[in-house]
Amino acid sequence: MSIIDLDKEIILTINSWHNDFFDNFMWNYSQKWTWLGLYILLIGYLIYTHRKNSIWLFLAIGAAFGLADWGSHELKHIFMRFRPAQDPDIASMIHIVNDYRGGKFGFPSSHACDSFALATLVSLINRDKIVTTTMVLWATLNAYSRMYLGVHYLGDILTGMFLGILIATICYLPLYYTKKSEPIAQQTNREKARWSLPTMWILTMIVICFI
Repeated sequence: MSIIDLDKEIILTINSWHNDFFDNFMWNYSQKWTWLGLYILLIGYLIYTHRKNSIWLFLAIGAAFGLADWGSHELKHIFMRFRPAQDPDIASMIHIVNDYRGGKFGFPSSHACDSFALATLVSLINRDKIVTTTMVLWATLNAYSRMYLGVHYLGDILTGMFLGILIATICYLPLYYTKKSEPIAQQTNREKARWSLPTMWILTMIVICFI
């Protein structure tokens, strides 16, 4: 069995594990607007912990997110690999949610690339286990939701993840060498504030279970 055939077997298996509850949950989890509250809280957390240096962090995050989104979309038009829901070989076997099939091409996944670029950069900046665990789990479930919805192969996801991590690491280097990423807030205050992120993540997931 070739890697391409294996990729198709994997997506068909993952996509077959569906029911009405998870159709709704994964659909809402995959939407960018869903995480507006988490993004706002993250901005507040970075300002609180880094004070005047936070402007440099936002520039790095903006650069990483912009490069990840732009790069992943450009690569789609270079590789031109069909999304599962658009692939003539298996499209008829894909369970579609809300009639959503995505664009024609899906390699690499922009959702995975953007999510892991943000999660990686925030993790490198904070070097905090709670923040890192929250961001990685958030990004991983975001990437998985794209396979559940049948709009990305595992290969799309893994490539997007790698690309996002690489871009974030490169964007972090100037912060590291100029020491702009070092927190200013006291350790005690940072430890209290860091729990706001997992709390918001969990609360958002609870909310989307009922909308």
